[in-house]
Formats: sequence, structure tokens, C-alpha cells
Amino acid sequence: MFDFLKRGARAQLPEKKASATGSLVGGRVVAFNTSGRVAWSARDAVSLAKTGFQANPMGFRAVKLISEAAAALPLVLQDANQRFEQHPILTLIARPNGAQGKAELLEAIYGHLLLSGNAYIEAVGQTGLPLELHVLRSDRMAVVPGPDGWPMAYDYTVGGRAHRFAMGLGAQPICHLKTFHPQDDHYGLSPLQAAAASSQKPNIIVIMADDLSHRNLGCYGAVNFETPHLDKLAAGGMRFDHCYSMPLCTPSRVALMTGQHNGRNFFRASTLEADQRTFGDVAKD
Repeated sequence: MFDFLKRGARAQLPEKKASATGSLVGGRVVAFNTSGRVAWSARDAVSLAKTGFQANPMGFRAVKLISEAAAALPLVLQDANQRFEQHPILTLIARPNGAQGKAELLEAIYGHLLLSGNAYIEAVGQTGLPLELHVLRSDRMAVVPGPDGWPMAYDYTVGGRAHRFAMGLGAQPICHLKTFHPQDDHYGLSPLQAAAASSQKPNIIVIMADDLSHRNLGCYGAVNFETPHLDKLAAGGMRFDHCYSMPLCTPSRVALMTGQHNGRNFFRASTLEADQRTFGDVAKD
């Protein structure tokens, strides 16, 4: 945690209130959103945020509900002897920077933890209590491990330009909060990464039309019929040019659903035997 929480007086020096990453992005940064070498995270945080949050209504709603509810909880500051109703730390968190209040700061922290498994807080100020707190974008931050494996620095990169936060003795400029990851020493595990593994199963839609010839579809060269929507599906998927089919509807469905010739499993008209395994059964597995 920040060294300003430790007891002990320090000499007061003139301080400048601005994020050190401001020169990289053309202004003050407020996110609403081997030895000496960068250790990259295992999965792209940008892709996780885009697919699991920005383009996923359920993921968006879940992250918003959790982060907003957590940010609304009251903060308690106390030591072994008393609980503080007023304190410089509480004042700092209530107004961490010129563009955010306590709720916005905490919501950004919780949001980054939920999206990437990591949250980075920059403390502006070299000594004593920080003058400002900024939440930096987790997708732009990279850990630089030292010889002992612990972070010796953090690189914040924007458009090919990087600012390095050195983690030496004294006040630490970056507080890195992360979720538990059993196989990574430097980065937390994104909850979206675990969700992505289960959401990568494909959605399969089978459309079967009776009495439809290949000569009726534009994607197969039809000139007397217009089938723009089916043509679009064919353009973005797989189109078969050589196959065999029965001229009757039920035998065709049985063969398509089971992948077997009708001589093996089609015994009665309009019937699919109950013991037959279909592609739907395979998809459930």
C-alpha cells in the first residue's frame, strides 16, 4: 500500500498536482474506465473489455451493478485506538482529483478489477500524503519485474510512448490491486477471462426447407429467385457444393440430424427412432 499510510514525519517539498501520464495523452489522465523487462499479461485486456463489457449487455449490467454497489458502501478509517470521522486520507478519497469524487474513483477501481483483474492507482506527490489519486487504464499498464521477481517499475504506454513509474525506496507512485491468479505472479485473473472460456462455444442454427432446390438460391447461381439473406449467410459460412440427399422430407431430416445413411436408421415413415443420437445430443456434450 502507499507509504503515506506509514507513521513518521517527512520533509515537505513543493508538489505538482498532475498525473505523470498526462504528457502521453495530452492532458491530465483520469480513467473512467526477466529483470527489467516488461511482463505482459496473459490475455488482451482490450479484447476482454470490448467483447465481455462493451458488446455484451449482460456483462455490462453485471459489472455496473457490482461496481456501483461497492462504490456506495461507506468507508471506515480506524487504527487500534479509534475510528476517525475526519482525516486527511478521508478528505483525499472524497475528492481524489479535479474530475472525480469518491464514488467515481471507487467505481473505476472496482470496474477495472472486474474487467481485467487489475487496478492501478497513481499517487501524485513525492512525499507525505498524495495530492491526488488517479485510476490508470489497466490495458496500458505493464509490470516490469526486478531481479528478485518483485515489480521494480510499471510502464504506462500510449501510442508507442511510455512513462515508467519506478518502484524504489520511499513513497510508491503506483498501488497495484489485483485479483487472485493461481498461475501468474504479476497480474490478477480477469473474471471475464473465465467467462470467455465458456462463451466460446459456437451457436448453431439449422434451417431446413422442404422442396427447395439448389436452383432456388442465389448463392448457388439462381437467376429467377432473389435470396439475399440466405446468400449473406452462405457468404459468411460454409457452403457445400457436393452432397447427396433423399428426395423425401423425413428421410432427409433423419440423415441430416444423425449423419447416417437412411439404410442404417430410417425404418418407418415420419419417424426418428428414439435411440438415435443427433447433432443436438452431441452439442449438449
